[in-house]
Amino acid sequence: MTIVEPDGHSGGLRNGVPQRQQLHALLDMGRTQLDRMFPHLTRDLVADGASLAAGEEIEMYTAGARKFGVPGNELVGVTRELLEGHVRRRVSAEKHVTTVRSKACGLEFTGPRISGILYREPHSGVVRELQADAVVDAMGRSSRAHAAHRSSPVPRDRGTVRHAHRRRALPLGALPTASIREAESAARWTVRRR
Repeated sequence: MTIVEPDGHSGGLRNGVPQRQQLHALLDMGRTQLDRMFPHLTRDLVADGASLAAGEEIEMYTAGARKFGVPGNELVGVTRELLEGHVRRRVSAEKHVTTVRSKACGLEFTGPRISGILYREPHSGVVRELQADAVVDAMGRSSRAHAAHRSSPVPRDRGTVRHAHRRRALPLGALPTASIREAESAARWTVRRR
């Protein structure tokens, strides 16, 4: 796996992340999944200054009403900078991960298939190609994947850009009081009212 990242894994401040020093709440399921992928991450975050709260210590409010605490739930109060720093160090320590300190500037195509990316070296400005079996664009709102696709040789009816997110519509004035659980098939979601 190759990560193309303009800031590398230096652990320093990143451009374009104005909320990096604001407090973020890492909720229980996110914390659980990160600890599963990166053992003892919560422990290490707390050792570096994050706050850990559990059960009734956690006070959450929706429209001014306090939600009930859940026994066993744990929440980590952490800056994005601290959380990203820990995750970046662990990812970059993996044997199969390399980092190219650069910025992607285009997609490379072989026929109708994306076969890699183009990236610009930061100091020389030279554009290089990085071949890949799969390309994941994790740039969020600053993504240029749509523009790259429009300028590609891929016919419009053959290529698509997919977004990996789900939206839920609630009636006007409704409060999000449902618990959402992933169905066994992982293709559908069910909603259970509390």
